[in-house]
Amino acid sequence: MGDRIQAEINLNLKEIERLNQVAEYNGIPLLDGTAGHLSLQVGANDGETLNVNLGAPGFSVQTLGLKDFTFQGEPGTITHTDTLPGRSARIPIDDAEYSRVAYVPADNEPHLVRFNNRDVIQLGGDGGQLKNVSISASHDTDTRNNDVTINVREAVTERTLGEVIYSRSAVDLDGNSWPLGSADIVRSGGEYWIARGSDYTPVELIMDNSQRSVVAQVLEDTHVAPADMPGPISEVRYMPAVQKGSADYSLTLDGQDESNSGSISLVQLNSTYYVEEQLAGEQYAYYPADVTSQTGGSESTFTVVSERTPMGAVTDQPFVAGSSFVHFKPSNANVQVNYVELNGTTHQDVMAAEPENGYVFNLNALSNGSGAMKTANIVLNQKGEHLLQTVNGNGDVILYYPVRSSLSTNVDNNLTTVTIRETDEARRIRNPADPLATLDRAIAQVDNKRSEFGALDNRLLAIIENHDETNRHLSAARSRIMDADYAVEVTNMTKAQILEQAGASVLAQANQIPQNVLSLLG
Repeated sequence: MGDRIQAEINLNLKEIERLNQVAEYNGIPLLDGTAGHLSLQVGANDGETLNVNLGAPGFSVQTLGLKDFTFQGEPGTITHTDTLPGRSARIPIDDAEYSRVAYVPADNEPHLVRFNNRDVIQLGGDGGQLKNVSISASHDTDTRNNDVTINVREAVTERTLGEVIYSRSAVDLDGNSWPLGSADIVRSGGEYWIARGSDYTPVELIMDNSQRSVVAQVLEDTHVAPADMPGPISEVRYMPAVQKGSADYSLTLDGQDESNSGSISLVQLNSTYYVEEQLAGEQYAYYPADVTSQTGGSESTFTVVSERTPMGAVTDQPFVAGSSFVHFKPSNANVQVNYVELNGTTHQDVMAAEPENGYVFNLNALSNGSGAMKTANIVLNQKGEHLLQTVNGNGDVILYYPVRSSLSTNVDNNLTTVTIRETDEARRIRNPADPLATLDRAIAQVDNKRSEFGALDNRLLAIIENHDETNRHLSAARSRIMDADYAVEVTNMTKAQILEQAGASVLAQANQIPQNVLSLLG
């Protein structure tokens, strides 16, 4: 029942929109608010005009606040969008036309390179010192612009990392070992403990930072009840970070103690430990390092062991990964949208141009065909979440689906493929939140405009009546003038006829006189 009522509402809204678009006079739109202010000539003289306001607001469904009007469903607000964020794995940094790249800081000629399958910064050219990097990059499918910021980070380390612990085990005083669960190592009172039954035993942690594993060495065969622990008990899920300055630090390279060497340091490149050795000039070499730290809370050791092995290759890195902002603009012809419905039906290349929102996803048998029985757009709800707004059937019933999208941008070819999926059952969103109040405002807006048009209509009728009265007066005056002119002409014609007849009589009499004289003489 609800959908049938909604369909009837939608059909009426479509009729409102149709009338708003087609109502016109002599090519001037009357209802959509685009004609603006017009001046009508209502008199014979300059300046005798009537101002007519056909400007905004008009009577479109959008202007009336009834776009996507849905009276049932959960409350919410909907905003149409023509963009969708995604990821691009190949944003070029050497493209002079479209890429804007900034190194921060830009000292010592930093350049992005690839070392041991990780991105790092190399300073000063081939063989230069390596630094860590953090990259912020974005690609825009509309402008094709690539904005890349490459931040250079220090690599020399003064502490071990607080890495996630992958494995745990314990060793007692007799050398017996057993695995530990994720909650069996705890910290209390600045010291480390392991759970043994319902009690706790103090331990020292020995960490292989390369393997992210921890061995808990029992210090004494003591069992402490939870109530007697020296402080709050918290689980240890990360390797405790050990500062070199607070530990017994040693660095051994090829069996030689290099702990105090000025040219050899421990560094972390992308969370991996290396020994960095400065060679001649500004040339550097890097060797994998085994790092072991040991702590009982108050005392620690920090041990680094490495060998001079052939260094991995350092290669140029012309691409970075980053965000990709997809613009749904059919005119650009650089975005292909594939649509997967909840039942698994897949539609290829569904995006087409549409006047109202700029684009629409047509889901029918014809690729990019018109008149689709189901269409869709991307919208944002009040939480900023992306949803699929679908319009279904002739009644245009609006349903919303949670959406999952996958984007693949080939920056080289300027082509982005977007696959959009309906991920859950459709839901209805009541939009606006108070439909009756929105209808009242729309009716009031129409009433206000009708009042304006009614007043204009009265003024035009008064002007027409005035013109009609003037025309009647002019017609009567013309008739009187024409009657007067007719009388004068008749008088003149009669006078002419009398003069003509008199002249003929006088002439006849004159012609008789000679005849009479001859008669008398004869």
